[in-house]
Amino acid sequence: GAGRTFDAPIEATQASVLAAVTRHALKSLVECVRLQTFGRAGYQQMTVDVAFLGPRVRRFVSGDVNGRATAALVEEVRNAAAERSVDPTPLDPVVLARILEFRFK
Repeated sequence: GAGRTFDAPIEATQASVLAAVTRHALKSLVECVRLQTFGRAGYQQMTVDVAFLGPRVRRFVSGDVNGRATAALVEEVRNAAAERSVDPTPLDPVVLARILEFRFK
């Protein structure tokens, strides 16, 4: 049978359970970000974190019916950080790509 968490059905499959855990973690992260104030460096670090998390979250939740909504929470983290930043100057896309590339070497 299916369980429920916060009124969302959870199927008894690995994909659904992993997506539910990921969804709750991301919702918590969004709320934590909304309680912070970020300077430029903090905002840019959140940008790096979101860019790193995005593909992994999409991979984890791709088999779940709520996967697209869960993946959208990653973008909500970025938006919340931008709203809570006193200087939301984005990283240059080339710099961001090099940071992420360095991480995988």
